[in-house]
Amino acid sequence: MDKLESVWDGTQKDAMRIFLENAISGGIFAKLTVEEIVSCVLPELVAIAEEAMPLERIRKESDIILRAEGPGADHRLPFLSAFNWLTKTANDRVRAFIRNALELFNETDSKRIAHEADLRLSGVAPGSIYIGLKLMLPEKSLLPPDSELGKRLLETTCRLPLLARCIGDEKILPDIQDVEPDPAMRDAYLESLFAFAPSGKHDIHTLTISSKGHGVARLSQRERVVLRNALIQPQTKHSMDGEFEGEVREADLDKTRFQLRTKDGVIRCVKPKMQTDEARKIFGRRIRARGKYETNREGKPRLLLVESIESMPETGRLEL
Repeated sequence: MDKLESVWDGTQKDAMRIFLENAISGGIFAKLTVEEIVSCVLPELVAIAEEAMPLERIRKESDIILRAEGPGADHRLPFLSAFNWLTKTANDRVRAFIRNALELFNETDSKRIAHEADLRLSGVAPGSIYIGLKLMLPEKSLLPPDSELGKRLLETTCRLPLLARCIGDEKILPDIQDVEPDPAMRDAYLESLFAFAPSGKHDIHTLTISSKGHGVARLSQRERVVLRNALIQPQTKHSMDGEFEGEVREADLDKTRFQLRTKDGVIRCVKPKMQTDEARKIFGRRIRARGKYETNREGKPRLLLVESIESMPETGRLEL
């Protein structure tokens, strides 16, 4: 009998085929009964069907994959609270990041586009808790004509693990300046990663985030501490004093960051000590913000560490 050479195509389905071929041929060679071959093969088939194949589907169909690990993410019986935290955090933070990114892209219709964009759960798999996320972009008719916005938004979102690998043991690594030269987008990435980094609640100790083309990164309580410090005092390479007038747009829930739409573009503003009442008063209004700012490589102001805010009169609105 000629030797059968099986070539694996890289899928779990084909791995199952090769496993069956080898197991059955080995059983026949050993003159085992059908019942004996089945008893040897069945446990492995069950493991592949229950674990490997669902994970392969997630990897194939997802833009971003999250894996939670810890006692709350037990392989067989994870805590419902842990699963709820993972899905809620994924939904809230990815959507918030999309809104921020659209504003920072200076899209005038950013709120409508963000509302039309959808986030789908592309799969769940055992092995701690795996979930896959698929970003469903608005129809082309709803996007600006001749625009690469959809592709750009997906690529920007999928770079989260790339930025996560710039988190060092005690501080953000200097390499992040090259990985993301835009200080506004850099700050938005770090804010999202902080929300993903487990606090220890729900007995989740680590969260792994991966995406197509940008590898894998691991977040734990250690990274959370580093990210918190970086968000309180953002690292700036070259900062200058300045003041800017504009309308306060997208604001984050923690009330420490907001987007200021000026006549020259959108500036991300950081004011860690801003109170909730203060944030409510300025949202949607024109202000003058003063502080130290950083530019992108084109010399455009992008990130402002706010030192003072002055409300502007409603008459004579600034043309944006």
